[in-house]
Amino acid sequence: MNLSLSKLSVFSRLKPFVLVAVIALTQMLPAWGNEKSITMCVEHWPPFMIVEAGKEITQGTWVILIQNIIDRIPGYSVGFKEAPWKRCLTQIKRGLLDGTFGHFKNPDRAAYMNYTDYLVSDRSMVWYSTKKYPDGILFNHYQDLTRYTMGLARGDKFNKELNQLLNGGELTIDLVTSDAQNFKKLSRGRIDIIIKNEKVGKAVIDELNIPHLVRAANKPAYENFRYISFSKKIGHQNLIKQINQQIKIMKKKGEIRKMLGY
Repeated sequence: MNLSLSKLSVFSRLKPFVLVAVIALTQMLPAWGNEKSITMCVEHWPPFMIVEAGKEITQGTWVILIQNIIDRIPGYSVGFKEAPWKRCLTQIKRGLLDGTFGHFKNPDRAAYMNYTDYLVSDRSMVWYSTKKYPDGILFNHYQDLTRYTMGLARGDKFNKELNQLLNGGELTIDLVTSDAQNFKKLSRGRIDIIIKNEKVGKAVIDELNIPHLVRAANKPAYENFRYISFSKKIGHQNLIKQINQQIKIMKKKGEIRKMLGY
């Protein structure tokens, strides 16, 4: 009897310490059912985002980077949904999807999306048809590009100066629905130029096996910054703060450029 009372006394003294340990553990580990799942829209954009019919989206350097960043933030998980770029932006604007990534910031998008700090800067090149221009093309100013017919995938936007030429109707445009269709036309000499990200252009050219038919001009069209963004209708301000902390750490270590293959 005395032994039992002694055990109860010891347990009573330990109870506060056990309770503190349990509380600390629950704060360190996200509770089941409380994890917030976010959905980011993507389209097939190798090597950054790779979409294969009927398969879960897990491939592409940007997809892997976003997964890596979200995995570092307790209480969040991320999934990816395929959608053409224009529809992707429309769904974000309406709050039907959480956000997207790997794109540039502009005033139109900033009206309905909140942005993280930039992750990386990269180059967009002027790609030309070697069939039509075997000696290459030269340009000193953007106005020089108005003499060419340019292939444009729906939803494509450029820097401020090129967008002004585009919106002002000064560029001769051949509109298509995808990068692959655009580069096929370029390889056949049906259009003159395309302005596209350097790595994306190389990936599409390799995918279509047309390196002898399409090349990039020596001078880049422009260099720009790429971001992660979220629908203002959904918010995610706290998540953006945590992502920015991870971006700062990863930039310092050179992890982002390494993961994206720069």
